[in-house]
Amino acid sequence: MSVVMQSAIPGLALVSQDGVHDVYALPQQKQLVVYTDRMTVSGQLLGAAIPYRGLMFSQITLYWLTRFKHLVGHNLVTRAIERFPREAIPHAAMLKGRSVISQKLKELPLAFRVVGNLTGAEWQSYQETRTVAGKSLPRGLRESDWLEKPIMIIVPTSSDISKQDMGDISKWTQRMYGPVLYKKIEDICLSIFSVARGYAARRGLVIADTFFEFGLHEGTPYIINDVMTPERSTYWSAADFAARSPQLMRWDRQPLLEYLAAQGWKKNQPLPEIPPDIISAISSRCRAIYDVMAGKVALTEETEEKEEKVAV
Repeated sequence: MSVVMQSAIPGLALVSQDGVHDVYALPQQKQLVVYTDRMTVSGQLLGAAIPYRGLMFSQITLYWLTRFKHLVGHNLVTRAIERFPREAIPHAAMLKGRSVISQKLKELPLAFRVVGNLTGAEWQSYQETRTVAGKSLPRGLRESDWLEKPIMIIVPTSSDISKQDMGDISKWTQRMYGPVLYKKIEDICLSIFSVARGYAARRGLVIADTFFEFGLHEGTPYIINDVMTPERSTYWSAADFAARSPQLMRWDRQPLLEYLAAQGWKKNQPLPEIPPDIISAISSRCRAIYDVMAGKVALTEETEEKEEKVAV
């Protein structure tokens, strides 16, 4: 299976790209999403692909979408290559295992971040007010401590939301979409996160936080985009967490971050060339997370066709 820095499918319109995904427009409000092996640091693209990174991310997402299909619908239509448009078929070797067709939905201009550990801005907020996102926490917590009850924090993803509304984004969300929808999304996010972090913890990883995104169809929320991937989540080594390492790093990126620190690299500088052993180390850690978070067994297309229920 090939390593993919950038996909190319003549005959299909490439409508968007980000640090991982290439998205092609399809008829009937559908889209072909390709998970590439790109990786970015501080908004800069690495010059080399991380072997199989995109493939593993797609499999993690598929695993968790399937596991929680009883709780929330999703916008996945298929990942079976034979159901892709004819323009994509000649590129089956490149697309297999790392691409899906999804239904475009009315995307909420918000990301829903679930925090399970006291770190970063949340640690600073706790030190100043003993609260996180308006919720009071007990005294005596330490940096990086495990929160008994994870907390959902809403992050605006659109510049159309005013700074005043951003001041109390939870109230704005409930005013715009109603308290019932808000509570349903909160329950979905906290349920998935709680199960996933327990699942990971028993296998040597700590999930400090993760992001979820939703789209609406006839007023019903559907989970969209990636779920529990290292691109959307902060994973720590459970051993580092137990030892209270002075600076817990995102485990999948740690080899790269340590290399850049050793080079004296600053965020406003161009990225240096990354040695092959660092690229290999990142890929290996992505694979380790994949082994944990996708149950070590990727879903087969045959299984998918039997189990999958298309959202819309």
